[in-house]
Amino acid sequence: MSDRWEIGLGAPKLVVHLKNHSGLIWQFRWQTGNFPAGSELYLLVGSETAPARWAFTIQEDLATLTVRENIATPIPDRTPVYLMFKANPAAEPDALAVGAVKRWKAK
Repeated sequence: MSDRWEIGLGAPKLVVHLKNHSGLIWQFRWQTGNFPAGSELYLLVGSETAPARWAFTIQEDLATLTVRENIATPIPDRTPVYLMFKANPAAEPDALAVGAVKRWKAK
């Protein structure tokens, strides 16, 4: 008998590609109208105990994340990343995807 149990498929895998000497812009569109009022979409970047929170700006049906170069550049390759969503301020956050940073060198 296995000592490992899995229920469901878990969160999809996520890779956040960061180039050296470059920032990051990422957008999501809500397909069924506007994002719910008070909802939040954000990336947690780093260890589970002390991650940085990179919040998306939500305007109607579009969520945009803009990370400046000076914030993105120090993030090392393989840093854990979690894409999180909260439907409203009182809701528990849901992990939409879990993965890591993939660091690329600018040419």
